[in-house]
Amino acid sequence: MTKIKEVRAEAASTVNKPGALENRWRGAENFWTKPASGSMMWAVSKGAPLRRVVVQGNLDLYEVGSTQAAVASSGGFLADSYIQGQIATGSQKQWLSRNVHTSKWDSNHENWNMV
Repeated sequence: MTKIKEVRAEAASTVNKPGALENRWRGAENFWTKPASGSMMWAVSKGAPLRRVVVQGNLDLYEVGSTQAAVASSGGFLADSYIQGQIATGSQKQWLSRNVHTSKWDSNHENWNMV
C-alpha cells in the first residue's frame, strides 16, 4: 500500500444544487492515509468504489455545505478496508459495504439504505 497524505472527493456541483450527485464513476484503492483534518471525505454517488484502504482517522461519506448542512450524496461501495475512527454517513442515501472494520458506524442523519 502507498501512503497518501489526504484524499478528498468533494461535492462536484455548486451551480445546480450543491452536492455530490455528479461525483460518479470514480474510485480509489490500495492506499493508507492519516488525514491532517482527522477525517477523510469520500462524498460520491453511484459507481464510486473505495477499496483496500486504511484510514487512520474518520471517514465521512458526505460533505458539509456552506449552510452547515450535509449536501446530497447518493450511493457508493466500500470494501476490504480498515477505518480506525468512525464512518459518518451524513446525507448518503444508498451505501454498500463489505469486509470493513471500523470503531463506529454513525448513521444518525437522513439515510435510507445502508447495507
